[in-house]
Amino acid sequence: MKTYELKKLIPFLYRWNFEGMSTTMLLSCVRMYISLYNLITVNGLDEEYGDRTQASACLKQLFVQLHRRYRRAKQVTEKARLLRALYTIATGTAFVAANKDEDTCHRYASQLIADYLEQNADESQAFDEEACRAMLYIVDAYFYMNIDEDDPEPEFLSFRRHLDRWVEEWSEEGSWSSLSLEAALQRIELLNMNSYMFLDSRHDETLRSAYHHYSTAVLKEHSEDLLLLSRLYALTEEVCIDGDYRSLRQEVRSRMDAATLPFARNVEDYLMYVSTWVTHACHVVEEEIQDSF
Repeated sequence: MKTYELKKLIPFLYRWNFEGMSTTMLLSCVRMYISLYNLITVNGLDEEYGDRTQASACLKQLFVQLHRRYRRAKQVTEKARLLRALYTIATGTAFVAANKDEDTCHRYASQLIADYLEQNADESQAFDEEACRAMLYIVDAYFYMNIDEDDPEPEFLSFRRHLDRWVEEWSEEGSWSSLSLEAALQRIELLNMNSYMFLDSRHDETLRSAYHHYSTAVLKEHSEDLLLLSRLYALTEEVCIDGDYRSLRQEVRSRMDAATLPFARNVEDYLMYVSTWVTHACHVVEEEIQDSF
């Protein structure tokens, strides 16, 4: 990828109006502007990729939009998706968020976790897998750097029991039966977050097996599914198990290049692609800077 392509795209990115965007579109924007802001501020690249105050202003506008939607949301899954994005803005950069933004996220998270556990007190009963995964992201964010391993809170123990259950469900054939690829990739992301955020390596063997199994499945069987490719691309940035994933990230990018035209008329998918493209471009620039030393 040529980094000048990212420079050409910058003016277009700063002209967007977030009013009226769907929640999915806003979430794509959060990931993109976080990557761009961090690239500029960490490496001092204001002249090359736009003044950092522009990216900062976009993130602040996104926080306001997401905050409004959170206060109106009723469903647990929707509230959790929105709150996760708010946390990302409040904690995903070193400079953007005021302390009050993170405090707001913690306050909302505390109440949302309590409400969810009250509604799902009997863990032996069937539960909504999608809502559970969405809530576990919030539990991760809420307890990160704030957990007493010798005397963990009941909410955190509940979180770990869900992860233990997923590992128990991992079959001898090397997969989770009757689970969609999207759901499997989310489980992998949460297992990985538990490993690196809380230094819990108990499930790393299953994490490694699941990552390799499902990344292969996406690339071989669903190479034109933009949603799955985007999820896999995000995992190649975050996964902390052994291995060099730069080549895998490049392969996912090439598959996404091939998948753009069929989705060009769907604005949500197109914005997801743009978000992933910009995030990848920011990583390429950072890698080039590191390689230059």
